[in-house]
Amino acid sequence: MKKFYLIFILAIFCANSFAQIELVKDLYIGTEGGVPANLYVFDNQIYFKATDGTAGIELWKSDGTEEGTVLVK
Repeated sequence: MKKFYLIFILAIFCANSFAQIELVKDLYIGTEGGVPANLYVFDNQIYFKATDGTAGIELWKSDGTEEGTVLVK
């Protein structure tokens, strides 16, 4: 289920192109999901809230790459 959430984020990020959709980063390793929500696109990046299982729900951003999917604050 958690992989579905990140794929969904990437689908929204790539909505205006025919790019292949794939998992770029597993935010919450294990059986739980990162539960991304509140997706916003700004300056060619997607911002969303999610959890990695350590600090609760935090702000994340992604440019569509594993290296570019990072915790903002």
